[in-house]
Amino acid sequence: MLVLSHPNDEVVDQYVFNRLSDEQTAFFEEHLLACSSCQTRLTDIDDLIAALRAEARWSGGLSAPTDLQSHLDNVVGSVRHSAETRSWEA
Repeated sequence: MLVLSHPNDEVVDQYVFNRLSDEQTAFFEEHLLACSSCQTRLTDIDDLIAALRAEARWSGGLSAPTDLQSHLDNVVGSVRHSAETRSWEA
């Protein structure tokens, strides 16, 4: 799967979880230099991860779900859906 145009959510997610090939990563990172939309998406994901880590430290630790990857995908998807809904309402 080579990114030929604006990356979709799957590509961004795969980038975040370091699942792209070296070629795909290089292409995405070059795209990222010029795309404020993708920069914002990554910042939102980074903020979410930081908030989850802070909550884990504050609460004395969280038990990781059995399938952490699936859980994080669901959380990121919910946040993304909420952000997309807000942008369409504006």
